[in-house]
Amino acid sequence: MSNREKVLRKLSRRSYSSYELIFKLRSEMPEIKEITDEFLKKGYINDEEWLKDFIKSEERKGKGPKAIGAKLYSKGFPRETIESALLMTEPQEAIQTALKKELKKGKDKPKIIGALVRKGYSWDDINLITDML
Repeated sequence: MSNREKVLRKLSRRSYSSYELIFKLRSEMPEIKEITDEFLKKGYINDEEWLKDFIKSEERKGKGPKAIGAKLYSKGFPRETIESALLMTEPQEAIQTALKKELKKGKDKPKIIGALVRKGYSWDDINLITDML
């Protein structure tokens, strides 16, 4: 099986970004960059759509911009791409959702703030929402 076929098989199982494929396969496939470039041109890989879907998925899990950015960085995305992608996030809405979850658990304000910080939200965004408590 050729390397192109191996990459196609991976793509048939789930969606990957070009950065993720390069990061995962660079040691076993020296030509992975050329393969991903070709697949980007053919439309088999769409980094913008993958990023949007990934960010939405992580936001639904209650993750904040910092946590999402760290995960994207670990998948091989360059910082500039991460920063521009995170501009699409709306942390206030996500914080409100996460805050409601934490309030249902019966936690007090300091514990809620700590949980939100661990989920990757900035202090400024947290303070805007928790001041309403």
